Amino acid sequence: MGFALFLFGVYLFGMNRIAMQGYVLTKFTEKNAELSSNIEQLEATIARFETREYITKKSESKKMVSRGRQKFVVIHETLTAQK
Repeated sequence: MGFALFLFGVYLFGMNRIAMQGYVLTKFTEKNAELSSNIEQLEATIARFETREYITKKSESKKMVSRGRQKFVVIHETLTAQK
């Protein structure tokens, strides 16, 4: 009887350890997904700003408007790839 209880305790301890490893793995997986999502959002924001900067630099000379003796740059709102 004592040996059966000992085996049951070992089995219970082993299953608890396996379950805890699964729980920790699940938490790491959730955190990884959250961080990946944050990285994607940051990359999209950076790409949006880089695109606007590139478009502004490329078309700045075309947007020069002469009024009298002054020159003005007119920058229109540009749609970019956004998430």
